[in-house]
Amino acid sequence: MRPFLPAATACCLFGFAAAAAEPAEGVTVLSLSETAEAAVVPDLATAVLRAVAIDRDAGKAQQAVNERMSGALAEAKAVAGVTVAVDAYQVYQENRPPETAPQTAPQTAPWHAEQSMTLRARDGGALGKLAGRLQERGLLMTSQYFSVSADLRQDTRQRLVKEALDRLRQTATAVAQSMAMTIAGYRAIHVDGGQPTIRPVMAMAVRDAGPASAPGEQTLSLSVSAEVLLGRGQK
Repeated sequence: MRPFLPAATACCLFGFAAAAAEPAEGVTVLSLSETAEAAVVPDLATAVLRAVAIDRDAGKAQQAVNERMSGALAEAKAVAGVTVAVDAYQVYQENRPPETAPQTAPQTAPWHAEQSMTLRARDGGALGKLAGRLQERGLLMTSQYFSVSADLRQDTRQRLVKEALDRLRQTATAVAQSMAMTIAGYRAIHVDGGQPTIRPVMAMAVRDAGPASAPGEQTLSLSVSAEVLLGRGQK
């Protein structure tokens, strides 16, 4: 049941909303937006690898994957600074169209077993070497990419907010002075952005020493918008 508001209270609330929506007489509303950018070097490397086995016996396919993953996990956990997460496990039977394999009965079609693991580390070089060794164990590289950690992103975002707000205030002051007006206040301030994009790099073949481990710079962009209230008079 909704709470009942007395008529006088309701009128006050609606009156306050209307007053907030409309500027006072003699006040001009100036809409401004400013953007600040910063180039940062991603400080977190991620590699996703998977163990895959195919066999007409489902149990043998799963056993092969389990053995590869067990050895890979033991080696990965032994590397300082690397965090390991084991992802989804899949087992399914290959579905071959009759026209491509007319002699193969559905029950004899190969079984696929697959499981992936995600590795993360601050040291991209160490992670790349580990990924190379795991490929030698038979794992397949799905992807490797560099990203900005939550700590670095938050620190950069705070710096960009301050920079964008400083620019907005400078612009507002310049406009007010040129119009012989003063800044009476601000309202409806919005902050958007500060999320970098993840840039994947191509996975390398097993014969290579390891995936690339040198991240390039990424640009973090943040925008601030606000309504500036301008009034007549001297500061």
